[in-house]
Amino acid sequence: MKKLRSLIGLMVAAAMLVGTSQAAQAQRLRDASGNVTGTVRSDGSICDRSGNSVARIDGSGNIRDRAGNTVGRITSSGDICNKSGNTVGKVDRDGTVRDRSGNSIGKVDSDGTIRNKSGNSVGRASGVKKEWAAVLFFFDFI
Repeated sequence: MKKLRSLIGLMVAAAMLVGTSQAAQAQRLRDASGNVTGTVRSDGSICDRSGNSVARIDGSGNIRDRAGNTVGRITSSGDICNKSGNTVGKVDRDGTVRDRSGNSIGKVDSDGTIRNKSGNSVGRASGVKKEWAAVLFFFDFI
């Protein structure tokens, strides 16, 4: 289940490409070892490595599961909210990821490298908003 959450999170992160020509193309997503874990299509569909749609991002930042249910959201200020709208975390401007108590639990570097609390690389989502990349490894929505 953790592996699936990580896959979905990485694809969610990549879905939010903004202001680049990459947004119009399907993006291959890779784990820390460089293995392709899935793709994000230009229409916001998030697919596993076999091409099966597993989630979707709408224009308001809502994360939707394959049934269309809203399972989470990230606000423009970096707040990470669950489906009830409760804030469960935050991403600071420098990419530090914090839990609901404000404790640092990881970081998203400016190059898209995602690091756990110990500083180890656990994935890569270059060209995406830090807030969306943070969903990958730190919060459980799907």
